[in-house]
Amino acid sequence: MKKNLSKIVLLASLIVGLSSYTSNAQTVTKSEDLDMDGKTDNIVLTVEKDAFFGQLYKSISINGKSFDLSQYNANKFSVLDINSKDKQKEIVFTSMGEDSMGDAYIFTYKNKNLEKIGNLSVKGGDLQVNTKLNRVEIQKYTNFASDYVQYYEKYTIENGKLKNITPDEKNLFSEPHPKKILKYKMSKSLNTFSDAKMKKAGETVKPGEIITILAFNTKADYFKIKTSSGKIGYVPIVITGKEINGGSIKALKQYEKDYDKNNQFEVANIQ
Repeated sequence: MKKNLSKIVLLASLIVGLSSYTSNAQTVTKSEDLDMDGKTDNIVLTVEKDAFFGQLYKSISINGKSFDLSQYNANKFSVLDINSKDKQKEIVFTSMGEDSMGDAYIFTYKNKNLEKIGNLSVKGGDLQVNTKLNRVEIQKYTNFASDYVQYYEKYTIENGKLKNITPDEKNLFSEPHPKKILKYKMSKSLNTFSDAKMKKAGETVKPGEIITILAFNTKADYFKIKTSSGKIGYVPIVITGKEINGGSIKALKQYEKDYDKNNQFEVANIQ
């Protein structure tokens, strides 16, 4: 009798546990032509509540075939068409934390299978498609002087995989608007070079003159600038190693020794 009672209690606890689990999960149904064959694909997403992420996508079912997503901790879902010429849409699951930093996992639905083609590091979900150039562009952030500046990383799909096509030299713009120009008044003179290899001496910027920072190169470590006279110049930079909001502060190499290590938003020769 006691054994039977124990079995009944155990069975009841399992039923309660199952009930609490299923009540925490819900399904979301969507329709998309993922493989662009003219037929609508039926998508069913299983979503669970989560204390940290708010919600988590646990699985996706496409036309009745289920695929596990638990390893990705994804709390955002979207469908994009990165390349309009390949007749294939992309499914994006993003794992985004409270600090707005996260990872975007990109899949395609091909031959009745869900195939992962790549993943990207994103901030604030800033992943957008450039429909004219058939590529994904992600806003990235760095700091210089007191400015919070941005640049774009660029990706395309090649041979069924996501490929980084970001050039080493990246155009900079001021947050939050790409039309805001990065202009600085020099408090000290600045030596520039006329070529990106820093072999030929260029114009010397005098104290009080304005420079405009156009781009920076993370591989060759230089700023591309425009002087008050309209000439293009190149200025060596160093990366201090201090990170703020996912970016690295840059200091001008000419005045690296003057860099104020006690004030991470200050570069000594910029006012």
